[in-house]
Amino acid sequence: MSLLMPERDQVLAAHIAGVLTDIVEHAAADPSSRRPSPLPDARAGSRARDELGVDRDQLKAALGTFGSGVTIVTGMHDGAPAGFTCQSFFSVSLDPPLVALSVMSTSTTYPTIRDAHRIAISVLAEDQRELSNQFARSGTDKWAGVAWAATPGGAPVIAGCVSWFECEIESEIEAGDHIVVIARVTALRGSQDARPPLMYWSGGYQRFEA
Repeated sequence: MSLLMPERDQVLAAHIAGVLTDIVEHAAADPSSRRPSPLPDARAGSRARDELGVDRDQLKAALGTFGSGVTIVTGMHDGAPAGFTCQSFFSVSLDPPLVALSVMSTSTTYPTIRDAHRIAISVLAEDQRELSNQFARSGTDKWAGVAWAATPGGAPVIAGCVSWFECEIESEIEAGDHIVVIARVTALRGSQDARPPLMYWSGGYQRFEA
């Protein structure tokens, strides 16, 4: 059995890899760039891959076997904090310091904090699952009873989180039904204690076992 990807998948993977390489090179060469730059739309490759007949539910279930932490992405909008729960957060580069998150293209919160250009990413602790649920809901006051503090750049950080990153949005990639956001880390605070992070796996929260 061949382990090679189908040709269409290779084209999509090469496209996304090329886009990410361009982002890193641009960020390293021009650190003064301050506004998100539009990038080529990866949806053409996604449409080609859809023709292979991948079942959406099976794909979702298979992706659910990959465990991850949980974050809350926040920013200021009209002088008030705004934010949403985000499970898809990952490292892109150490030099320059870049991270990324994947946001549903239908999100109504992301566009509001995008305009501020500066965001904060709070990595939740194991005992903060209710906060994760609270910020995942729509049409409610997500900040009711939530303690927060400002980063050096003024972005809101969830109190009690395991760690946080203050970032400036560098670029965006439209990819299928999501937007991949590339952001430059401008400040951070690592874990100050031994508390485990909140983990999500196979459709539910899980305990972290060292």
